[in-house]
Amino acid sequence: MSVLTPINPPRPYVDDSLLAKKIEESQEATRHEWNEEACLQIAQAFLTRFGDGFCIAKQLERYEGWDIERDEMESMDAVWSMFYRAQEELEREWVESNSIAPLFKIGDSVTFKSHRGVERGLVSQIDKEKAKYIIQAENWDSGGKPIINFEQVAKVADE
Repeated sequence: MSVLTPINPPRPYVDDSLLAKKIEESQEATRHEWNEEACLQIAQAFLTRFGDGFCIAKQLERYEGWDIERDEMESMDAVWSMFYRAQEELEREWVESNSIAPLFKIGDSVTFKSHRGVERGLVSQIDKEKAKYIIQAENWDSGGKPIINFEQVAKVADE
């Protein structure tokens, strides 16, 4: 695999303090009277496992001593969408403020890493707002097309 080209500054990711802020601003926090500390604990529990409300509730019960009712657990399901929206917002701001642009064009042959190792494919689409390539991968049996960050794609080495 060719050398990946780093992007500066690097891609931002949602951390516990940002996610806690998003949770604190939510209807769920108001309804259940989650304070700042509770929102931070919820954010940390989510980021530990990236699970649903049930997973978050179990983490909080086990490690923080919470006693969670079903209604509260179901409200915690909304944390995933809060995280996703916050991540998209961070990426869009990062792309815009740093003039992030794709290095490859549609049809270019590229490589990227997956859970199976180094994969190869063609760039089939480009999401410039989020700095991601949609790849038509060779021998991809997982269904769909992988969506890969700009910085995780490299040009196929000359053969």
